[in-house]
Amino acid sequence: MWRTTEPGRRTRHDRYPAKLRTTRADLDDAPGVPAVPPRAADPATGGSTGRIGNAAS
Repeated sequence: MWRTTEPGRRTRHDRYPAKLRTTRADLDDAPGVPAVPPRAADPATGGSTGRIGNAAS
């Protein structure tokens, strides 16, 4: 929901600056986002440690 005080360049597609618009080509050429690694298992319980598997301890 937009505030009524926002200028048209922020709320109206046709008034948004052309150089800042995302095009279909931009989306097609965008690099992939890596997946979030699984959480590391806690050796004592076999459950999650709450840490990301490849993160430094």
